[in-house]
Amino acid sequence: MLFKKNIFLSISIALIMIFQIMFTGCDLTVDNPGPTGDAALDDPGAHEAVWNGSRFSLAQSLARLAFMGSEPALEAQAGERVHPIKLPLVSGQLQDDEINGEWNIAHEARYTAEEGVRRFERVMDESDFNSNPLVAKTLMNAGYANRLLGENMCAAVIDGGSEEPHTVHLERAEDYFTRALNVAQQANEIGVVEASYAGRAQVRLLLEDFDGAVSDASMVGDDFIHQMEYTITTDDHYNFIFWLNDNNPYRSNTVHQVYYEDYYENTGDPRVRWEDTEDRTAFDLPWNRQLKYTSRSSPMELAKAAEMKLIEAENELNNGNWESAMEIINDDIRSNVISDNTGAPLDVWDADNEEEAWTALKRERGIVLWLEGRRLGDLRRWTENNTPGEMEDMSSRSLCFPISEGERQANENIPLN
Repeated sequence: MLFKKNIFLSISIALIMIFQIMFTGCDLTVDNPGPTGDAALDDPGAHEAVWNGSRFSLAQSLARLAFMGSEPALEAQAGERVHPIKLPLVSGQLQDDEINGEWNIAHEARYTAEEGVRRFERVMDESDFNSNPLVAKTLMNAGYANRLLGENMCAAVIDGGSEEPHTVHLERAEDYFTRALNVAQQANEIGVVEASYAGRAQVRLLLEDFDGAVSDASMVGDDFIHQMEYTITTDDHYNFIFWLNDNNPYRSNTVHQVYYEDYYENTGDPRVRWEDTEDRTAFDLPWNRQLKYTSRSSPMELAKAAEMKLIEAENELNNGNWESAMEIINDDIRSNVISDNTGAPLDVWDADNEEEAWTALKRERGIVLWLEGRRLGDLRRWTENNTPGEMEDMSSRSLCFPISEGERQANENIPLN
């Protein structure tokens, strides 16, 4: 895999930051010893850096997939192509030669977390491994890294292997979340327990284990939110959706001629807030700037309570209980959101039948998960299952990221064509 040559970059950055903090005020004059040796990461003092490396890589993966996937998923459209990281050249089409970076970074996030787990298993005794907070967190990161891949990639390719169904990543994610739960419960890491239940609910929904998804979703509190943090320390760790949109002259995307443009104007729903800058992009489009993320360090959400409610609602729809689904969507979610236009709770979705209820569910998931790297996964599964209800027309657009050109060139198990 192409990403392997940089696999310890995130871990090395984390080690450097820790050592700087430890030795502030001391004489730091040393000879450069070169790259951190692999064996050094076996030391217990480096284990926090191993976990931090998995977190750093996961943050990169989330930001890049959310940015690149936003255009084909019709969450935004391209505005300019100034920055080296660009939205697709052909609108709606994710080409294998354009997504090398996203492919490599997403698999680096998976590998970094999974390899961290393997390292902990190798160097810790069983009792320590099964109750160690860093193990729980790294297992959880492996779950979310695989979930991102399963939602966004057309196929799974594991460490130079052959092409497999994309659901392989979802199955791996389910296993890692289950293991994270077991360790986090023994380590009394309550936040990891809740975030792992939420992540497993997400992948079980995608695997069509609706009973399991609802059971996990019920374990998540009404105020739950699990975010990925970003910093301004390095541009590799910026929130890319903000940076590539807000930082003039990049203006890489615009909330124009997509569903969320008119929806926000009509409802004032702050979850899809944008502003008219009264400026235009290089493509001569109004530069309607998204305001979900307002700085380079704005966090991005990996899971939240509102999505858990939508999992329950979708299960009700699958069981033919569309009225119950609408009660969840309107009473448990929309009634708790205050409109920017009126200062009052949002208007409810109206539905008189099952198909209209499915339309409401699809729209509400798009709003709740806007610009979080989640929409392509939903659009693909609803298209493949011919699910009732209106949504974006994806007949001429990519539903997932293809195997990258770089992977095909480097992996003898994947045909070049």
